[in-house]
Amino acid sequence: MNTQTVVLFTITFAVLQLAVQRSDRTKRRGVRTFWFWMVLLIGVYAVFTTRFLEVLLAFVLGVIISGLYWILIGRYNPVKSSEDIKVLGLDD
Repeated sequence: MNTQTVVLFTITFAVLQLAVQRSDRTKRRGVRTFWFWMVLLIGVYAVFTTRFLEVLLAFVLGVIISGLYWILIGRYNPVKSSEDIKVLGLDD
């Protein structure tokens, strides 16, 4: 088992999951589409290079990391809607 592959794809899967979690509700469909295509591309890589176990382990670890983030931080700090965000200018 190649640990470099596991670490690289764990970080990749965790970042992809966090992007889905922290995206605005109006933009979530596009982020999920991007997530799907990235996971599909990584899956094709895993099949062609016969590193399926490393990628599967990395996927599980990435889901665990993003789940811990959601439990510890994400539930208490929900994502604000883009309509709720106010930009302050020089006149404010």
